[in-house]
Amino acid sequence: MCDFSKMPKLKTHLEKVRSDENVIVKVTDFESNPSIPKKFEQSPGVYGINPWFIILNKQFIEKPEASYPDDRMVGVLYHELGHVKYRKKIDPVTPDMKDDEFQAFSYSLKKCYAIAQADGDSGPLDTSTRGILNRSKNPNENPEYLKAIHRCPIENGKKVG
Repeated sequence: MCDFSKMPKLKTHLEKVRSDENVIVKVTDFESNPSIPKKFEQSPGVYGINPWFIILNKQFIEKPEASYPDDRMVGVLYHELGHVKYRKKIDPVTPDMKDDEFQAFSYSLKKCYAIAQADGDSGPLDTSTRGILNRSKNPNENPEYLKAIHRCPIENGKKVG
């Protein structure tokens, strides 16, 4: 069981993804789960056990970090779902990493933009765009992520196009 008291928006969207999409979403402690590769232990979420499976890091939900508040975790959820949706369209074993990341970033931005339009809640969009922009400035970021990020339609922290 996971305590979502500090992440009410994430809980709402997680339930929505579980009910509306053909995707399994699990929440687990990455550090104590041997099936999670070590390189992901400090990540808020991963996908890819198979193309219909998302795992969120329980530590980020129960003990939120300042850089991953509730709004940003909503974006993370939809980013991971973007991977799943892309992988369902292609050969899930050998995806093009740059295209895979671009599809995930784009999907999460579209979903967060839709939340802002439908609910008047721009929090997930604001934190997601800022998070993507911060990643784009990180010299240690994975080069394939950077290529994907630079294809995303964001300027000055706002979605464009």
